[in-house]
Amino acid sequence: MNTNMEYSTAVDTRPTNQVRKIGIKDKTGYMFGDIGTDLFFGLISGYLMLFYTDVYGISAAAAGMILLVARVLDALFDVAWGLMLTRSLPARKGSFVRIYCIVHYQ
Repeated sequence: MNTNMEYSTAVDTRPTNQVRKIGIKDKTGYMFGDIGTDLFFGLISGYLMLFYTDVYGISAAAAGMILLVARVLDALFDVAWGLMLTRSLPARKGSFVRIYCIVHYQ
């Protein structure tokens, strides 16, 4: 067992009530995942701004407002769904009720 509390490839045999600290490998992995996601989102948002202004012919302020309203509504709905799923009773085969997940992803 490693004494520096970082990931190892061996099976962890410690009791489950002990919490392992997040190491630099974990943080680096999350960082690169977030960078990739943010780059992709920026690419799509930039394309949408050009599409709205050049193809549809709306002003840049209106296109920016459309994207802003969409992001704010997404943030609010994500919190609402999270609260609803967290407070729901556990299902027989898992912690979430399947109908909520089906409705959310449709």
